[in-house]
Amino acid sequence: MEERVQGLEGELSRQQSQICEMQRQIEGLCQHRRGAFSLRDATVCSPTPCVAKKRRYSQIWAEWGAAERGRKRARHAYRAMCHSIPKGMMAHKASHHAR
Repeated sequence: MEERVQGLEGELSRQQSQICEMQRQIEGLCQHRRGAFSLRDATVCSPTPCVAKKRRYSQIWAEWGAAERGRKRARHAYRAMCHSIPKGMMAHKASHHAR
């Protein structure tokens, strides 16, 4: 089983580097077009940073939501409602100062 997993992982990384290479070629070919089409936004090589960022972001929001619920509800009900619309992380920071 372990060997099979390693074999598959090796195959996957091989294919990913092939994909990267193809994308580079496509980019190179498309560079001379006006507007220089870029596949960099649709990268297959490393979706990890983006996913991690999203996961971290939702985690922060989840933690913060729990904290909001934990505080005195009546007094904060209105503020919590105001802050439930994520305005970037500024709403998150502001709620800490306003305590």
